[in-house]
Amino acid sequence: MEDADKAFRYDAGSWITLMGLFRRMDYIGLTDYAEIFKNIFPQLSNTDEVPAVMKQIVKENGRGIQNLNGLYNYTPQEAADWEKAFAAFNEDIFKLAAMYPANIFEKEPIINLT
Repeated sequence: MEDADKAFRYDAGSWITLMGLFRRMDYIGLTDYAEIFKNIFPQLSNTDEVPAVMKQIVKENGRGIQNLNGLYNYTPQEAADWEKAFAAFNEDIFKLAAMYPANIFEKEPIINLT
């Protein structure tokens, strides 16, 4: 459970302030997202089709900043800049999150439900 909590504390929301959802897809690479969408779309809508633009990028082995082929266009320098910015951002978020202990509210909850 501690690992799951850390995953949410240090990642789930941290990158959102640096990059939006589509930029994140490009940053990670689209192959996994195509599979995720294929499985989750039937639960969210009436279609189980992966968007055509994503199918094309996956067909072309698009990996976002990893090979400069994704939803966004990147120069090699822009891809390197995103890598550098994301690493610095993650370090800043890690330091910030470490300032707040996981058990900060265990002794005195904000809201007493009893």
